[in-house]
Amino acid sequence: PYPFLHLINEKLYHSTIKIGSQDISSLESGAYTGEVVAESLIGIVDYAIVGHSERLSHFNESEDVIAKKCDRALKNHIRPILCVRNNSDVIYPSARLFAFEPVEAIGTDSNMPIEEVLKIRALLTLGAEQKFLYGGSVQPDNAAEYLSSLDVDGVLVGGASLKPQELFSIALAAKV
Repeated sequence: PYPFLHLINEKLYHSTIKIGSQDISSLESGAYTGEVVAESLIGIVDYAIVGHSERLSHFNESEDVIAKKCDRALKNHIRPILCVRNNSDVIYPSARLFAFEPVEAIGTDSNMPIEEVLKIRALLTLGAEQKFLYGGSVQPDNAAEYLSSLDVDGVLVGGASLKPQELFSIALAAKV
């Protein structure tokens, strides 16, 4: 959550661990009550999640808003992690990190089999410089399977990140 990002940043300042925000505003700096603009995150986060399915469903975010969020992040030296739900989602050429989050797996404790994930990854036709993450009910018992694939560059951990022991186990699987 935003209120804790600065504190986490202070604790991890000289660490190799990178920090990301759960979202970023599509607006430039200004008086936008409740919005967290990119300018306020400079020097605190390295990444920002953009286009998460929960933002799409609960806040009706459009492709235009997602594109603006990517642009705002990049203009402020924050790397957007663009979430995609399937191969029909827009792939912005400026984005370098993509998190595949199958809607049917989010928050269900039912992850997508690696074979299916790799089929979607192949359909996305990402460039060599673009990275692919899996994010759909990543748990300690399945993280290693995704992370051992040469075609999966990492995982986007959701609910398990709120449980310290589970997050630690996933980090061990990633050999952080």
